[in-house]
Amino acid sequence: LLLDDPVQPGRSPLKALGSSKGAASIVLLAMASTNLWTACSSSDPAAQSSPDGGVDAAAPSDAGTEGDATDGTPSCNESFCRLALPDMSGVAINASWAISASDVWVGGSGGYAAHFDGKNWTRIATGTNAAIFGITAGADGTVWGANGGYTLLKLNRPANGVSENINAQTNAIFDGISVAGSEVFIAGATTGYTSDPILTNIWRYGTNPDGGAPSVIPISPPCPGRDEPGDRCVRLHGVWAESAKRQWFVGEGGKAYVTDTSPPPADGGDGPSSVAIRLIEMNSSSLRNLHAIWGFAADDIWAVGAQGVIRHWTGGNPKTDAWQIVPSPVTHDLRSLWGSRPDDIWAVGDDGTVIHWDGTSWTQREVPYAADRRPRFHTVTAVGDEVWIGGVNAFLRSNHTTEADR
Repeated sequence: LLLDDPVQPGRSPLKALGSSKGAASIVLLAMASTNLWTACSSSDPAAQSSPDGGVDAAAPSDAGTEGDATDGTPSCNESFCRLALPDMSGVAINASWAISASDVWVGGSGGYAAHFDGKNWTRIATGTNAAIFGITAGADGTVWGANGGYTLLKLNRPANGVSENINAQTNAIFDGISVAGSEVFIAGATTGYTSDPILTNIWRYGTNPDGGAPSVIPISPPCPGRDEPGDRCVRLHGVWAESAKRQWFVGEGGKAYVTDTSPPPADGGDGPSSVAIRLIEMNSSSLRNLHAIWGFAADDIWAVGAQGVIRHWTGGNPKTDAWQIVPSPVTHDLRSLWGSRPDDIWAVGDDGTVIHWDGTSWTQREVPYAADRRPRFHTVTAVGDEVWIGGVNAFLRSNHTTEADR
């Protein structure tokens, strides 16, 4: 369908998805229509004449041995220095969150987690072997981790010697996580291994609508059911919670959504329950996978993804307006975003890719690895001019021993 119908910046395929129809159950019902939520190819023929970096090239593969820089390459360049975290060998650092320069958290494969107190890094016992794919922090100081083992972690709230684990009671991979007030929003997808007939890709942790203890509740609009072979929820890779009522999501096939906060239909629509949100599918101006999202305001939101795709939402009507195509200096997949200010944003990705936005343009930064040994970076976080970048057996921190332009 969409492969032969490329998304053009002036045209929007927007749909209002889901409903807030009242029902006692929080379980999401499957719906027969499959076109709204099935994934599309990451190929983007519409963008071949756009400013995206290297759109005519095939997706590049990582060169060399990831994270192996023992070939004599200096551990620092003008911008960054390589660091070795405790027990980091063989670990992919997938997620990070800097609360301050003396309060930095990272998570990775095998349930790996570590904390920086401004002087030293310390391993954190998580009580899980599942990879941690997302980290965020709430206003109450709780540091949340989302992992591939359908578990929500309170990384800095130990229970019985390990981080408190909250079982989501669903077979899902949690990719993205964001907090608004006391509500935690999680994006991902139910795995193909679940026997649950109901599939979902958005969850919320917070006030229980039944009045019980806080729990992880599926809140996405209906996804295709398991009686429809080959269909599943679109995997969402990132979420930014603008508020407890409005969230933004990006994922496979260039999918971009925003919560529909308009009044529900008078008849209640066809939604499965009172906790299900309704979504508007936006025109991201791309069919390539979008891996990360970062927002400052409702009219200043960034997304990055496959083959160096960069998109910017600058406001307008989400039902009719498109995300802006922003020139990219790179062709490798971009996997993570972090912004300290609207004129200070970092994005990182495959083959040691690091780029920075200064309010005018994106520029690439060099990393202290040999050209054939640059790792895949999965995460970036920052506080002011302190930047930390994590990847496959790799970790970088800003180098302040020079006067490099940062």
